[in-house]
Amino acid sequence: MWAKNLLQELVRALTIYPGSSARELVWKLQDRGLEVPRTNVNSMLYTYRDLFWSIGSSPPRWQLISGAIMPSASQPLTALATSAYPFDLYAWQAEALSAWHKRGRRGVIEAVTGSGKSLVGIAAAWEELQAGGKVQALVPSIVLLNQWATLVQEFLPQYDLGLRGDGHHDELSDVDILVAVVNSARLAEIDIGGQSALLIADECHRYATERNAEALSEETFESRLGLSATYERLDDGHLSVLDPFFGGTCYELSYTEAIKHEVTAHFKLALVGVRFDEEEREEYEEADGSARRLRGWLINNQGVTPEPFGTFMAEVKVLSEGGEGEATGKARAYLSAFNRRRQVMADTTAKQELLHSLVPAVRAAERVIVFTEQVEAAEESAETFREWGIRAAEVHSRLSSESRRSLLEKFANGSLKVLCAPKVLDEGVDVPSADLGIILAASRTRRQMIQRMGRVLRRKPDGRFARFVIAYVLGTLEDPANRAHEAFLGDITDVAEDMVKFGVVELGEGEEICEYLNDYCWEGPISPPRMAPS
Repeated sequence: MWAKNLLQELVRALTIYPGSSARELVWKLQDRGLEVPRTNVNSMLYTYRDLFWSIGSSPPRWQLISGAIMPSASQPLTALATSAYPFDLYAWQAEALSAWHKRGRRGVIEAVTGSGKSLVGIAAAWEELQAGGKVQALVPSIVLLNQWATLVQEFLPQYDLGLRGDGHHDELSDVDILVAVVNSARLAEIDIGGQSALLIADECHRYATERNAEALSEETFESRLGLSATYERLDDGHLSVLDPFFGGTCYELSYTEAIKHEVTAHFKLALVGVRFDEEEREEYEEADGSARRLRGWLINNQGVTPEPFGTFMAEVKVLSEGGEGEATGKARAYLSAFNRRRQVMADTTAKQELLHSLVPAVRAAERVIVFTEQVEAAEESAETFREWGIRAAEVHSRLSSESRRSLLEKFANGSLKVLCAPKVLDEGVDVPSADLGIILAASRTRRQMIQRMGRVLRRKPDGRFARFVIAYVLGTLEDPANRAHEAFLGDITDVAEDMVKFGVVELGEGEEICEYLNDYCWEGPISPPRMAPS
């Protein structure tokens, strides 16, 4: 019961004092006669990300997410585990740590996006530091460097924190815990005089390349913890590089387990087919035919490994960077055809027309994320919704980090209803949770699909479902009938509350799909203020 009381008090405090830090919230609770450790406040703030969102500052300043609803008295909070840590862990996190210990403090914890993997890493770090050891947290990007630095400051403030990357050059020997970007870490010589040390590798699937693997020091780190939502790699690098270092997966939190533990929301999935126009179909078939012929030539004449596909692509890219020989030319031509084929699927007019049909569902949602392939598609998607008077914006890598941070903040406080984004939101970016996701991007990897679902699947405090729309072009590599998304759909089919494959939705229609997504009364077909080009 105390957990629900604390949650209620935090909601009350941030309603009155938005933008408060965790330390300031502790003071507000003390004024109310509640003595709660800051680590417990942090644990609650970071766990209930459908209620709270941190503004990108140091220390983080917290606000309520617009439209968020407290769980009712009849809705239990996610089960807390009995914890020896100075902060609360949830049942699955405690189970994962126990499994890691049983494997000799080595292993990879694979858990779906948004489930709280980082707090497992913080708990493992606390153990090592308590025992007098050192900790290095390895991250793939500057965004995650800053996020991990914030977590350490919030949960482990008593220990000396160092950073390596983004202009920082701290050494593990000089601090208790070092957060390091992999590109900088692999260049560093580590000398801690034989002292016990733990390596936490966040997004560990990123370190299977020859260069990144240089940061995985066999000599320095006796204890090793990998964290990933999608450990398996298309090039089998997890088997050849990561498994020997980490010892393989020791715990997996699948969609099924995440829903059982109430970590993620129940969800519904709509698969919606669209058609190319005649010109797009011709362009696709030309690119597809070229890609298939060139792939066969590269396999049969150059000995390129056909499977797994990640290995095939890696070898083709190496060939394309060679001289002016026939193999180099064929490799470059293949990559060009491959990209052109993907681009035609991503940019088809029918996908933008579909957005017009989904406007009623978008209006009924709290927050919506539209995933695109390219920046231009994100811009066009945002403009589509703005034409309907819906507050929408595109967020992408061409914007400054401050602009992106500002847009995410507006998304959290309700100033924006829709974010349209290419790959910038796929991995390593803290995004306020949405309740409707629309995936327009052409199919690429299982990893990408899981990352995107994780932006929408965080548990909803009021128990409402998450909803997804996956658009695909009929008769292409995106079409489930052609085994597209096969591994991904296999993962989620058994755990989705419902999954429906809809027929083609024409412009100005969409009654059936909108009713399915939102369970509200359809008010009749509507016409967009400006018809999408045919």
